[in-house]
Amino acid sequence: MLVPIITKIVNLSLSTGSLLLKHSLVTPLLKIPSFDKEILSNYLPIKPPSYLKTASSIATSIVNAKLDYCNSLFLNIDVTQINRLQAIQNALVRAVTKTPKHHHITPVLKTLHWLKIPERIEYKVTSFTYMYSTL
Repeated sequence: MLVPIITKIVNLSLSTGSLLLKHSLVTPLLKIPSFDKEILSNYLPIKPPSYLKTASSIATSIVNAKLDYCNSLFLNIDVTQINRLQAIQNALVRAVTKTPKHHHITPVLKTLHWLKIPERIEYKVTSFTYMYSTL
């Protein structure tokens, strides 16, 4: 993730003063204003920006839209292609929920109320079939 890297850069620029970020846009705050500014541990930790949740939601909507686009055409697709699409979805879920790679993804998908790729394809075809049969 990007936040630990930014935090390291800012902390390094504060401690050494040799980087270009000495006068950066990130202004560190002291825990208590009377603390010594020269001691790095007196500063509050840098929290992740609030826009990360928004960026995560935008990425989720974009990738899910791409995964759902014409997925009814994927009804008889090869298993290797479905596995590729599933890997994309799994990577998105791990990025959104910050789930480690060694954890099972199925419970995380269930908590997000997402279907796996084969289930999404089946749901889409079934809903189209029902929609057009009731016309």
